[in-house]
Amino acid sequence: MDIIAHRGASHDAPENTLAAIRLGFAQGADAVEIDLQLTRDHRVVAMHDLTARRTGRLRRAIRHLDLAQLKALDVGAWQGRAWAGERVPLLEEVLEILPPEKGLFLEIKSGPEILPFLLPLVKNRPGIALISFHQGTLVQARKVSRAIPLYWLSAYHRERRFRHRKPTPAQLLEISINSNFNGLNLASRRRLTRDFIDLAHAAGQKIYVWTTDQPRRARRWESLGINGLTTNRPGWLRAKLAAS
Repeated sequence: MDIIAHRGASHDAPENTLAAIRLGFAQGADAVEIDLQLTRDHRVVAMHDLTARRTGRLRRAIRHLDLAQLKALDVGAWQGRAWAGERVPLLEEVLEILPPEKGLFLEIKSGPEILPFLLPLVKNRPGIALISFHQGTLVQARKVSRAIPLYWLSAYHRERRFRHRKPTPAQLLEISINSNFNGLNLASRRRLTRDFIDLAHAAGQKIYVWTTDQPRRARRWESLGINGLTTNRPGWLRAKLAAS
């Protein structure tokens, strides 16, 4: 089971910064997950929230800001003085520090408008995968690239397509297969079974789970044979699993 650092080692360093990404790899994560948004001047940056208020103390939408305005923000100080001066990274800057043997999961927070600017940056780059809650965005990405791995995120929200009921893992799996995705990335609070994981693997689909820092849950997911687990504490969690 791969250990994926959620927004970098975000328990110990400010999320979605180069510091958190470096620390995630230093703690032994197999891959790092970051969030991507598109700026007003069409640059791809690592930010989770739709605005810069929480981490940068600027109550403006990322899509309404230019890169220069974002680069002027301190997105580290909110997590402590030791991280003051951390800046919003470009995707290009993240790719520069990606170790060749490691992976990178890129969660698209924007809509499909980001794809013409994102896909050329990751074309033919090994270890890169795209993830998104928006099925339509991943469908558009698949039309452009047959090669890049795509994983559909789900928190099992009630949706109209499921008659306002929460979808089952099997329903999500069927959509993933029919959409030519590579698998699912599912919320950890939902109970999965070994039969479902085996069914997914038999169909050539991978199953990832997000996000937990609880060793007991992590051990259960590992026993079921999932492909990877996202955590805010990659080094700590791996040590706990190794000690069990």
